[in-house]
Amino acid sequence: MKRHPDLSPGVASAASDYRVSSTRAESFLHDVYGRRRKHAELADYLELIEGDDAQFQRAKFKSNWDKDERRAAAIREKHDKTAGKAGLALENMLTVEIENADWFNASVFATSDIDDYTRGVDAVLEWDPDEGDPPYQLAVDFTTAVSPEVVDHKFGSSRGGATVDYYISDFDEDEPIQELTHVPRVVLGIDASLLPDVARAGLDNKSTKFIENPHPDVVGEVEVEVVGRRAYVDHPLQIVLLEQAKLQLGLLVREEAARITKRLVRVKSELPEEIDALLLRYTAAIGDAEAVAEVIDEIFASGAEVVGAVFDEAKSLKWKNWNGCYRMVTNQLSNVLENTKTRPSDVRALRSGSELDAQLRKNVEKLSQAVA
Repeated sequence: MKRHPDLSPGVASAASDYRVSSTRAESFLHDVYGRRRKHAELADYLELIEGDDAQFQRAKFKSNWDKDERRAAAIREKHDKTAGKAGLALENMLTVEIENADWFNASVFATSDIDDYTRGVDAVLEWDPDEGDPPYQLAVDFTTAVSPEVVDHKFGSSRGGATVDYYISDFDEDEPIQELTHVPRVVLGIDASLLPDVARAGLDNKSTKFIENPHPDVVGEVEVEVVGRRAYVDHPLQIVLLEQAKLQLGLLVREEAARITKRLVRVKSELPEEIDALLLRYTAAIGDAEAVAEVIDEIFASGAEVVGAVFDEAKSLKWKNWNGCYRMVTNQLSNVLENTKTRPSDVRALRSGSELDAQLRKNVEKLSQAVA
């Protein structure tokens, strides 16, 4: 079996062959990916509404959208006065490149401005399990925040799951427009100070092209910078983000498993021996997310009448989604480590230079002790 590269903390490599200024990095990422990232807009949803009463349903949908858009606009006005360009630059870049460079082996949905500002969800990653189950969906909050207070707030908000009011699935053809509730959410990102290191791959693979002038009052074309499609394949940030997602999802799976077993313990006298034995296995595996997930899967698959009585279908589907996202991220990280051309020293340098990454790891460690 191929050995994974040594990505453990250690001596970081020389960070780069040349330096990119923070201003140039922010402007480059902001402009290039601001053009490529497309928030979901009202027209995207209306064209998917079909049927005999489509006109009525479109009018109803638009009415709800307009109401929510006014609420989002009030938040946007306040947020945009305090938000830095760096955060938006990273958000745009990751929304595009996570799918373009196939970092998570997932479809990426860039949320509407409504869900971005009112729900704190920048994107939704979606996997098709090909096992008869519904698609697995993971909400993501991208950030460059390093303040412990801000990171703690974002992390804490993620633990109960997220709601996305306006979602379009790539895999559910029968019902593409969906409202997602209780989907797992993770916080992903790096510090603004590291954007020059991230921008370098794009700058090394950039070219220019002419596009129609985006200003409606100006006729003609304008020359813009563009990034090659493979610029961010095998980039160290891929591994850093996969590690962040796996750590957080592992915690979320263990917390959800704890809630499930607690409810079963309340009806312990009604449990068959098979479930009692599984609960003992859960207790022994409580610190291991993968082992815990295997036990909970067996509990739901047992067909025991008491399990069906305690947990409705929605609870079962929630577990399948949370655990499914964890498995998808875990498998992708393993596959990347097996096949990456990324230098381990570059991953260590990026990880060790990120206060945000350290803060996320600290939060997971602290809350993991509470679960155990």
